Amino acid sequence: MKRIFTLLFTIFTLFTLQAQEVTSLRVGYVNREAILQQMPQTSELKAQIKTQRELFEKEYEIMQNEYNLKVKSYIENNKGMSEPIKLARQAEITEYEERLALYTKRYRKVLDEKYERGMSAINAQLSAAISTVAQREGCNIVFDKETPLYVDSNCVDLTKGVEQELGI
Repeated sequence: MKRIFTLLFTIFTLFTLQAQEVTSLRVGYVNREAILQQMPQTSELKAQIKTQRELFEKEYEIMQNEYNLKVKSYIENNKGMSEPIKLARQAEITEYEERLALYTKRYRKVLDEKYERGMSAINAQLSAAISTVAQREGCNIVFDKETPLYVDSNCVDLTKGVEQELGI
């Protein structure tokens, strides 16, 4: 009988402790996308990418003009060319096409990598700010505001606190 009483007491105690833990659960949420858009680092990164893209596009335009001149010259003069010269000019035009394609591929890769590195650093900074504010507010779980389908009044909106933590 004593063992049964001890077992029941232990089970009751465990359920009571679990119930207390559930009631102490505090959920917060942030509007991560809105914060990202407000961060000056995001604007700076976009401006850097835009500037670099414009430089790449200017160079591409120069290369495209050279290609167009070669094609135009070939079209205008191919009737009087011998077969070996035609083949050489066609090969030259094909080389220009390959150079244009390779240049485009490379500059897109460079821009994508720069954007990914920049956003990774920005996201790390934002995650650290979210963590700091969540700990300060006593939140156990933080969701992005865009994700949940329902938010209870007991949930805490951490967006303003995160913006203050980031100085925006």
